[in-house]
Order: sequence, then structure tokens, then C-alpha cells
Amino acid sequence: MNTEKNVHSRSLARELMFKAMYAWQVGETDMSTSVDAALAKYSSKRLDHAYLRELSSHCAQQKTMIEATLEPNIKMRARAKQTSVELAILTVASAELLFCPQTPTKVVINEAIELSKQYGSDDGYKFVNAVLDKVSRQLDGDES
Repeated sequence: MNTEKNVHSRSLARELMFKAMYAWQVGETDMSTSVDAALAKYSSKRLDHAYLRELSSHCAQQKTMIEATLEPNIKMRARAKQTSVELAILTVASAELLFCPQTPTKVVINEAIELSKQYGSDDGYKFVNAVLDKVSRQLDGDES
């Protein structure tokens, strides 16, 4: 399997999952409708369909656990300064950190930062990085 294609297709899966999460969080559409539309739109060469389905499943079925993992780590920034974009990115990345151990932590965090730079507020990527760093340390048992 071409690993470059695999990386790109997973990056696209993450981006589409973030967009579906965002649309759901702001009430534009339900997550499954957005995911189904993305699956129909992109060819299998450009999108890792299985990974998008996996992320979607984790985000939907493990919402409470993901929120419980994020909540103590997002209190570092006032709720008023947190954007829906950042929260959607954090939700998807946290689902990946929690339930997709085959994906290296650095990859998850770097991709989340890139999504935040592309779609988020000017300094939102710093917040995303800080939160995901804390979440990853917490999951590794290193809460220093």
C-alpha cells in the first residue's frame, strides 16, 4: 500500500470528520448526514472511507467519554474565547487519541494544529496544541 496515499487519505478523513463535527455542533446538520455526504463525494483513492467511518463512530458513540476527557483540559481558556471550530477539532483529535492507538500521537496533534491554523482563530492552534498535549500526557499517565 502506498503510505503517502494512506497519509493523505487519512488527513482528508480527519478534515471531513472535523467539518461534520462542526456542522453538528452548530446545529447545521446531524453528523451522520455530513459523513454520508463526504463518503459519497470522495473517491476511495482520495479518502480513507473506513477511517472516516471509524472516527464518526467513536465521536458519536463515545461522546460522553470524549467530553469528560476534554473538559478539565479546556478550562485553561475562558469558554467565551473558545470557538466552535476549535472545539470540533479537539473533539475529533481526542477521539483519535482515545480510540485509535494505531495512529501516532504526534500525527494526531500535528494534524489538529494544521486544521486549526487553516480553519480556526488566529491563535487557536496554540490552544489546540496545549489541550491535546495535556490530553495525550493524561492518557500516557504522565500528568506533569
